[in-house]
Order: sequence, then structure tokens, then C-alpha cells
Amino acid sequence: MILYFSGTGNSLYIAQKIADSLNDKILSMSNCLKDNKTSFSLAENERIGFVFPTYFRGVPTIVLDFLEKLNLQNYKNHYVYAVCTGGGIFGNTLHSFGKKLTQHRMKLNAAFEVIMPSNFVLFVDMLKSADSVIEVLKKADSETKYIIKNINENKHVYPKSNIQRRLITFVSYPFYKYDRSTKPFYVTVSCIGCGLCAKNCPCQVIAIQDKKPVWIKGKCTECLKCLHYCPMEAIQYGKNTETRGRYVNPSV
Repeated sequence: MILYFSGTGNSLYIAQKIADSLNDKILSMSNCLKDNKTSFSLAENERIGFVFPTYFRGVPTIVLDFLEKLNLQNYKNHYVYAVCTGGGIFGNTLHSFGKKLTQHRMKLNAAFEVIMPSNFVLFVDMLKSADSVIEVLKKADSETKYIIKNINENKHVYPKSNIQRRLITFVSYPFYKYDRSTKPFYVTVSCIGCGLCAKNCPCQVIAIQDKKPVWIKGKCTECLKCLHYCPMEAIQYGKNTETRGRYVNPSV
């Protein structure tokens, strides 16, 4: 069983590649939360995989919310692995995730990092050219083959934690964890009121009022799915995203 969270498709793409190779099933964490289906019965020797992106060099809050409600029946020393996707700097994300699993009486046996095209455009445009995106995805495919081989052999592989990784997460993650305000989101006049943003929102913080999206007061997980999937590029955040590109994994 592979449990994944994905905003613009990168983590979903990796989860699908692993599932196809290992003949496994994938489940969306956000959909499970929406449907209140967070209890699963494990088969003997069943592997448990978690695939998710790093946000501000840490674990997305929606993944942490899912872990709080997750109930794995029959769990007993099952092989557990995690795959983290990101634009290139992961910090201590996987070690933080491993600690959270320990709090829930699970052990992380293997952890992997995969560099994917970045979708973060809120404060700085990190999107690359189309050619660069293709190259990054090719390298990700190669890395995923290595990951699949290790998972298939139940290998114990773990990126080493060090002072630099811990410091990066220590400095970056609080900006995400304690903010995530929906207030800067808005739509331009090009919005056609299709409602896709509200339908796609994993945190359900978007409502449609008078055929326009309204961000309900509260905190989102900042996956930016609404912004990147908008067919009219009408969704903006603050003053700078109108001139910045959009990204959705081309294979999802």
C-alpha cells in the first residue's frame, strides 16, 4: 500500500511509478481525510509506502494531519518506506517524518529523496525552462528505478542527518508551519467560475460564492494546486505571481 500526497502531480507520479513496478495500490492521503477513511487492515508482509513533497524543508501539514488519524491494523514490523520529492533542498524532512512515525509506534525502514521540478512561485520564481524540466524528470525516472530496486529487496536505506540538514529545516520550516494564511489568495477578472480550484483543494478551504472562489479564513497546506491547475491562470497570491509561470507534472 502506497499512501501519497501531491499538489501538482510530482509525488503522485513517483507513487504511480513505484506502484506499477511493484504491483501495489496507491491511496491519496487528502482523499482519505475527506472521506474519513484512515483505517486500513494490513496483509502479512505488506509494504507500507509514504510519498509526499517537502514544504519549506519539512513535512506538509496535511501529511501530519493524516498520520494523526492513521490506523494500521495488524501492523507488526512491516517494511515501511518514505519517498520525498522536492526542488533540490530537503533539509531534515525525512528524519522529521521518521520521528513522527515513531510517535505513532511505527518504524521507518527506508527513506529516499527525489529531485523534481519545483512548483514554488509565491516569493520567488523557481520554475525552470521546459527543456530543464524534461531533464529533471529524466533524472527522476532513473532515481526512481534505484528506489524501486531497494524497496523490492526490503533494503534499509536512509539519508544521513547532519548539522546542515537540521539547521536548514530549523530555519525554514517555522515560516511554513506557523503561517499558511489564505488571505493573500485572490482571483483576477479572467476567472470563469469553473470551480476546479474548490474541487481540487485538499484542505477544503475554497468555497464558490457568486461563481467565484473565496478562500475561507484559515490555514491551508500551501500545495498551490489551485494556482497551478487554474485553466485561466486567474488565481494569484500576493503581488508577484501574475508574471510567474505555472507547473503541473506533464505525466499526471
